[in-house]
Amino acid sequence: MSLIKRNPRRAAIGATILVLALAGGGAFAYFTTSGTGTGEATVSNPSNSLEVTGVPVSALAPGVGKTSKITIKNTSEGTVHLGSLQVSITGNSQSGTGCKTSWFKVSPETTTFGPTGVELAALESKTAEVEVSMVNVEESQNACKGATVNLHYSAE
Repeated sequence: MSLIKRNPRRAAIGATILVLALAGGGAFAYFTTSGTGTGEATVSNPSNSLEVTGVPVSALAPGVGKTSKITIKNTSEGTVHLGSLQVSITGNSQSGTGCKTSWFKVSPETTTFGPTGVELAALESKTAEVEVSMVNVEESQNACKGATVNLHYSAE
């Protein structure tokens, strides 16, 4: 005789226990965790450690150019790589009176320091020269008398 026929109640309890045990084992789980956050790291920009100054030129006139000496100084405590210097004309003080910025030029616009650049130690300087000139055109350039030409320097 089987157990079910002998004691149906005992068989039902046993079956229930077996089902609960299997269901409980199948329902066992765990939680995984994860998280997110933020942080930061800063990288200094060595180009901000370069101080670029130019000696002003004066007495520009149509067809006349003057040399400006530009100094690039490493103001940081470490060594900085200097590859090139770019100089551009960004305007003039008399542009509102008809003086055209296009009447001025700078040469060379880019100066490179050797094929691979130079290393500037702390507080070391390097110089470059550019020519700032006023182009002679076939129209009156009287509006530029007394003008200050604005130069922009960028050292990398």
